[in-house]
Amino acid sequence: MTPSDRDSLIEEARSIPWFHSINFGEFSSAGRDDPRYLQNWTVAPALSLLGNVDLVGKRCLDVGTADGLVAFVMKFAGAVRVAATDFRPRRTFHIAKELLHIDIEYIDDLPDIELPLRFEPGRFDVIVLTGLLFHVLGPLAVLVACRNALATGGIVIVETVYAGGELPALFLNTEMEQALYSGPSTFFLPTASAIEGMLKFSCFDVLASASFGAAPPEGSSGRITHIARAVLPDQVRGRRPQLINTHREGTVPHFRFDDLGKRECRWVDYHGPTGNLLLDPRVVDLSWTPIQPQQQRRRRKTD
Repeated sequence: MTPSDRDSLIEEARSIPWFHSINFGEFSSAGRDDPRYLQNWTVAPALSLLGNVDLVGKRCLDVGTADGLVAFVMKFAGAVRVAATDFRPRRTFHIAKELLHIDIEYIDDLPDIELPLRFEPGRFDVIVLTGLLFHVLGPLAVLVACRNALATGGIVIVETVYAGGELPALFLNTEMEQALYSGPSTFFLPTASAIEGMLKFSCFDVLASASFGAAPPEGSSGRITHIARAVLPDQVRGRRPQLINTHREGTVPHFRFDDLGKRECRWVDYHGPTGNLLLDPRVVDLSWTPIQPQQQRRRRKTD
């Protein structure tokens, strides 16, 4: 790319709306968030957890990539291959890819209902979904599809809007007297325990969750991120008798629980904290993304 071509791309980038704020060196895209506050705050917990995952040489997938921030971070962090999906093409993704001189496989025609059919079993080592689960028609089907596409030993990170409350419930947002979340494409809102239950159903062992602030009260919503490992059914901790029975005898379209043990295991190291993590937005620094993630990772390990 010539300097003139780059200048033209930057001029175009300044003139169009962006979902993510991305640091390109000469400038950062505006992003959708109020400039007075933390940019990319919804993905900040996911990026914080992702910074503790060894991505060097890994095959990664960013589902619902938008402008591509998470996909670019994974590639710069050493992933050997990164694919990014969306249900429609975004000009901002193409601009960012060109400005960053980065090789990402961009799949821009993938609605959530087709996700279970598009990737062969065990294709990826790390999968990230940010801001997606509450927009899909079948959240459990999406998580099962992610487990099917992951090698055993791999990592999934799921960030989503969620509903307050203790029960493992999935609320139909369009039928609430007062919507828990006002976005017009918000369909189902799970509670935190429902998210963990769906992950366990899909043969993930939950390692940690992260959020800003305490859990929302019943009747309201917040945002939460989970990181979990792809495991065999009997390695899922905290299974209730019904889930054990489902894993042994249940049937799921395009997915067989008993096939997981026949697949290659590719362990992905996670060296971060476990349990329920409360993050302080005042000390979260995302200004490095995605220009120098390798340096940020080294700095974080020595802090």
